[in-house]
Amino acid sequence: SQTKATRTIQKNQTKTRLTKPHNAMSASLRDKYNSLPTPDTPYTPQDLELLYNILKHAETVYLHDHQQDPSLEFNLIRILSSYTLILQQNNIHPSQDTKYYRFLLKL
Repeated sequence: SQTKATRTIQKNQTKTRLTKPHNAMSASLRDKYNSLPTPDTPYTPQDLELLYNILKHAETVYLHDHQQDPSLEFNLIRILSSYTLILQQNNIHPSQDTKYYRFLLKL
């Protein structure tokens, strides 16, 4: 059974079009992703809820900014800005995290 956060993340992945990074950037992100440790445990419902909050915040900010400037794109930089904010709001220091960061790079 899927949690609400899991279903919403999957729905938002198809609803919001992420821009494809340049090939050189793709290799760089792939190298960064591969260098991160694999999570020791599966994602918990709380982990998925936090990831949902990161993506929802990024989408909300993007939609607001996009109204002001339609040329803006929804990209990894926007997601990582929300990642930093949401982790800090949950008393998690981004420099101590690899689990959520790795997940977001995989998107």
